[in-house]
Amino acid sequence: MGLFEPESFTGYYNPISKLRYQDRLEDVVAQLKRLDEHVAAVLRLANAELGSIGRGAPPKDGAREIACLCALCFKDIVQENPPSPSWAPYREEAEGSFYSLVKDIFKVGHVNANPEEYARQASVWAKEN
Repeated sequence: MGLFEPESFTGYYNPISKLRYQDRLEDVVAQLKRLDEHVAAVLRLANAELGSIGRGAPPKDGAREIACLCALCFKDIVQENPPSPSWAPYREEAEGSFYSLVKDIFKVGHVNANPEEYARQASVWAKEN
């Protein structure tokens, strides 16, 4: 998924296991797996709704809803509002922890939308709610 692979966090030389964060890490991995299942379910519902719309480009309300769900999960796990993506001028791309989460979720869910824009919208939405 891009965030981390749970298999790489086992072993004797893992610094996280030396700090006794293994239980917490397993909880986060379980939450991410549930989030992945929720995103797949939301995508199925959104695609079913978008298929019944008439002419013109389909609206991307599903992408905004997914980004808002990511904002709620981010807020729940990190205990702070998700930050807006920032621009890295030397790499000429957006960056940020919440942006990376939205980007990875969109990639896993095959969401054809701009993760930077929707991460920004979801960040504003999370601060208002």
